[in-house]
Amino acid sequence: MLLGTHFRRANTIRLQRRYLVYSSGSRFYSFVDPKRGWKGQMSRLLFQLQIPTRRGREEKTILEREFHDVVSEFLLYDTHDYKTTSWIGVVALETRPPVFVKIYKRREDAAQNFLRSQKAGDIFTPYFALAESFYFDGLICAYSLLNKRRNVDIADVEERVLKRYAAEFSKREWAVRTSDWLSEDDMKLLQRWDVRFPLEMFKRAGREQMWSHGDLSHWNCFLDSAGRLCLIDYEEVGLYPPLYDWFHLTLKPS
Repeated sequence: MLLGTHFRRANTIRLQRRYLVYSSGSRFYSFVDPKRGWKGQMSRLLFQLQIPTRRGREEKTILEREFHDVVSEFLLYDTHDYKTTSWIGVVALETRPPVFVKIYKRREDAAQNFLRSQKAGDIFTPYFALAESFYFDGLICAYSLLNKRRNVDIADVEERVLKRYAAEFSKREWAVRTSDWLSEDDMKLLQRWDVRFPLEMFKRAGREQMWSHGDLSHWNCFLDSAGRLCLIDYEEVGLYPPLYDWFHLTLKPS
């Protein structure tokens, strides 16, 4: 039986039981819902009120078959099929530290997103700390846990994004022609990082593309316990028009 279909959903009278907990898996709640402040307190209260569904050996056995490892505890959250996933959460294994998992409904989606996470490592490792991705046969993509310490602002992320573009653009012979479509402040910011590219590039963006995160935003970044700027969520990685990540970061702030 497929993992995504086996973990069936159950409803209480008022609140949906969207969590599966095995053993002391509740301790992983902050990794599944990392909100802070009053929003975080409300989320944790709802989590406690829902009385997460506690299941036994059967789900543990399925996870162990998928991971080829002994599972000691887990916390899984029902995503209601968001971005092709059925569940996300944290699983503690015997032979490695706990991992963050995404459980997909289809094997091809799991394989495709594993490849995207690998590409994200190639693209962004010089500029961000990324979760190490693992792949297990079947429906699971698993990642090393990044311990979030605090949220970041757009300005914290923008510098790294522009450094990446400066390095990428320096490899290409593109003329300087930006004043027609960028503001004076944008020009100064880009000139600071020596970013050079032509206006014509955007007129033929369908042909001129580069590998990008696709959903690069300050809510997909945070500082970890070691002070590193971390980047997560690699499911939109692909080929986009140049500067797509920068525009996404600055024009979609919330």
